[in-house]
Amino acid sequence: MAKEELTKEQEQLARFAKAMGHPIRVAILQMLAKQTCCYHGDMSGILPVAKKLFTKILYLFSMFVILRNTNNILILKSV
Repeated sequence: MAKEELTKEQEQLARFAKAMGHPIRVAILQMLAKQTCCYHGDMSGILPVAKKLFTKILYLFSMFVILRNTNNILILKSV
């Protein structure tokens, strides 16, 4: 039996799961969802996360486009 290749959808879902795989990542997205415009500031001063870890989290999020739909819900789309 030949091995099946992973689909693009499976790979995208795995990247999303990795990006959301920690409660602080969910907290960051929730904080961003509450904003009415772009956030300018130091989230590491608000949330319990070190700046270095926060930078790594933002890198993970950079693999996605964060959109806000008409119901004011954040949507992550794989780049």
